[in-house]
Amino acid sequence: MAAYLDFYTGLETGFKKARTISRTYEDYPIIAWRILFSEIIDQLAEFDGVTGELDGFEIDQEDEEKKK
Repeated sequence: MAAYLDFYTGLETGFKKARTISRTYEDYPIIAWRILFSEIIDQLAEFDGVTGELDGFEIDQEDEEKKK
C-alpha cells in the first residue's frame, strides 16, 4: 500500500519509496503479488519516459502451475 500511496505523495522525491518497495518484491514467489509490483515498476518507467516491456520480468510455466 505504501508503494501505491507514494504516487500521491512522492513526486518531490522521485517516488523513491515506491521504487524501493517494488524492486524489493519484484521477484516475490506469489504471482498475484509479483504482478502488482511489476505494475508499479511499469508506472515508474512510464513516468521516467521509458516505454516497452521491462526486461527480466517473466512468469514461467512452473509458477502458472502452482497457481492452479
